[in-house]
Amino acid sequence: MTTAEEVLRAAPEVLVAAWCGAGDSVPLEKTLVQRGWQDLPASKSGRVFCISDELLNTPAPILVQGLQALAWAIHPELFMRPKGIRALNDGARRLG
Repeated sequence: MTTAEEVLRAAPEVLVAAWCGAGDSVPLEKTLVQRGWQDLPASKSGRVFCISDELLNTPAPILVQGLQALAWAIHPELFMRPKGIRALNDGARRLG
């Protein structure tokens, strides 16, 4: 497991959340605020995503959809947006 502090030190350009049992309803805005990640490069650029957990946790062909979602999150200029991924900017809420 990676700690919140380790994520802060890494200063990622992209954050992806996929919590087992949460589907695509991970509260991205709340997660960023609670962990103090609002000033990370990923947060500032809006490159924070939630991928439906079944796309990454199901040992079946659906894993390919999970890979497509990750590819789009990392390189949206190269891949079409697939189903099963939600971006921070998809909601109208602001960090606070």
